[in-house]
Amino acid sequence: MANDFRANSIRMLPNLAIIRNGMYPDALVRGWPDIRTLYDVFQKGGVTICPNNPYLGHRTYTLVTSPTDPSQTVKQWSGYIWRTYRQTADEATLIGSALIHLREKLTGKRGGQWCFGIYAQNRPEWLVAEQASYAYNAITTVLYDTLGPDVVEYIVNHAEAEIVVTSADKVAGLLKLAGKMPVMKAIISMDPLDGTAGAALRGWAAEKNVALLDWAEAITLGKANRAPHTPPSAQDIVTICYTSGTTGMPKGAILTHENIVSALRAMALGGTGFTKDDVYVSYLPLAHIYERQVIQNVARVGARIGFFRGDVLLLIEDLQVLQPTIFCSVPRLLNRIYDKIIAGATGGSPIRAALFRTALETKIQNLKNSGTLTHPLWDRLVFKKVQQVVGGRVRLIASGSAPISPDVMTFLRVAFACDVVEGYGQTETSAMGHITWPTDMTPGHLGPPGPCLETKLISIPEMNYNVTDKPFPRGEIAMRGYNNTKGYWKDEKKTRELFTEDGFLLTGDVGVLDDRGRVSIVDRKKNIFKLSQGEYVAPEKIEQTYQKSDFVAQIFVHGDSLKSELVAIVVPDFEVVVPLAAKRGWGSTPVEISRNKAFRKAVLEDMDKVGKKSKLRGFEFVKAIHIEPELFTIDNGMLTPTQKVKRPEAKDKYSKEIAGLYAEIDAQPKAPSKL
Repeated sequence: MANDFRANSIRMLPNLAIIRNGMYPDALVRGWPDIRTLYDVFQKGGVTICPNNPYLGHRTYTLVTSPTDPSQTVKQWSGYIWRTYRQTADEATLIGSALIHLREKLTGKRGGQWCFGIYAQNRPEWLVAEQASYAYNAITTVLYDTLGPDVVEYIVNHAEAEIVVTSADKVAGLLKLAGKMPVMKAIISMDPLDGTAGAALRGWAAEKNVALLDWAEAITLGKANRAPHTPPSAQDIVTICYTSGTTGMPKGAILTHENIVSALRAMALGGTGFTKDDVYVSYLPLAHIYERQVIQNVARVGARIGFFRGDVLLLIEDLQVLQPTIFCSVPRLLNRIYDKIIAGATGGSPIRAALFRTALETKIQNLKNSGTLTHPLWDRLVFKKVQQVVGGRVRLIASGSAPISPDVMTFLRVAFACDVVEGYGQTETSAMGHITWPTDMTPGHLGPPGPCLETKLISIPEMNYNVTDKPFPRGEIAMRGYNNTKGYWKDEKKTRELFTEDGFLLTGDVGVLDDRGRVSIVDRKKNIFKLSQGEYVAPEKIEQTYQKSDFVAQIFVHGDSLKSELVAIVVPDFEVVVPLAAKRGWGSTPVEISRNKAFRKAVLEDMDKVGKKSKLRGFEFVKAIHIEPELFTIDNGMLTPTQKVKRPEAKDKYSKEIAGLYAEIDAQPKAPSKL
């Protein structure tokens, strides 16, 4: 296949199983000759290339009389309103000048690197504040929009964020914590602070001895105290990015300009290059390095960024108005898109369902035979409506944060008739690790290393993963390159644990490298535990397997070193279950269905089928389950901001149910022992 050689990696030092990208085997890339910092990315990118082109777009609304109830008002949304690159650069200078002035006035400090926080959903002011940090060599730390107050307090104090730039809805929460965050001297609201509510917040801030300005006031302050830019060097810290953990407080990964720019160039060289004609939709959290990385590549070429309205339920309409060409997502959302399309296409008339299946099978076969993404007949008759779901102009879909199933990957390629790539990285690697080449149509892997890094595997004997395994080496994925973090902020112990003696970053992920240097994630080293018979279990791998069951939306697998069996808490997918429950007499509501013993038996039987199909080993099968009708969410404390189950919290919450499941297993008749 044309250009498919680029997906290959070459093996370096075979005895250590170290590999590099086949396009750049001799030296790792670390940026462009004239672009070494994120200040350069923006100023020498969009601001120079196309200063008057649209850059940041958002939608506003006006309240109008409801057409169905004249006594009520409803929101009437505009199209996208745009800031140009030049307008954004000028605004960033003013906000940056205001930040510098406030810091000096309130703390007496001048010069040097210092930190301020950003706390809001994705919006234009978020990126203006970030660009201000680049212009004046400040460090940003991002407060997750979904973090609880304890973590917000921890990050502000730990990162020493002297000012927080935030949306108006977060101001009250920050002021409530102000007494516990003495380092925070000022808050800048991205929204106006007018009327009674604004006056109340200003009065409260004065009582707390915290300066409070809204965006317009910060702009005015910046105009009165305009400061010249103080651009960073490549080795300066650009952000302290706190990673959400399943235990304890998050760790702050230190990322420099060189780290992120090296990852940016690797992404650009990976066959997914953006152009100034591209349009990108920003809805994935900017608190995560994945989204921030993509945003920088947009700015580098002078393309557009349109922000969603802050509500994922309105995302489809935003996509249809914006008509993006680049759509980055995560498996959780892509899986739901896949499920909805399949259900809609096959749930109608038999003729319509048969037509869809024929179209899908034809395109999948063409993809396998020739790599062809389009079809003159089936795209027009069947898939045009599917493509309109995301605006009708998408040319590239990128998936990250977790592995996506091969079936969904192939479906996305043929249904949307566009390139689909999958990447693998971590906060600590600036979101860059491995990435698939667009012309490599083989699903089920994450591609070769990015050109800025090299990868090796490290044997894990206790889990039976070894670099000497045949046909391919297996082990913990370790990466070394210019994109790697310098360590964790104020945490030397965790920093030492993160790296090997020869400088490779330990990911905690278990992978296999095929003969072309493409990695596949097969397990997780972290969170492993030992059962009473001595077998090691990686629960996250087992959870991912069982989520292939149509019944299972979420699952928490638990094991005990004093027990030989696994048990699980299962949250059903009630969109699938409720219609089936009505036919089988399991009940009509989630709570009623969850208490039905026949339903619980059916779920466990289906999980067993999935486990056998996925070739789980005997001790990896869950032997008893408890059905939970309520989804695990961030708000109820069961998920981290990156949608991972908080294992200690889940164990504590369901301790009674877990004990009951083990009692149930113990009460079952045991097979006679073989002497």
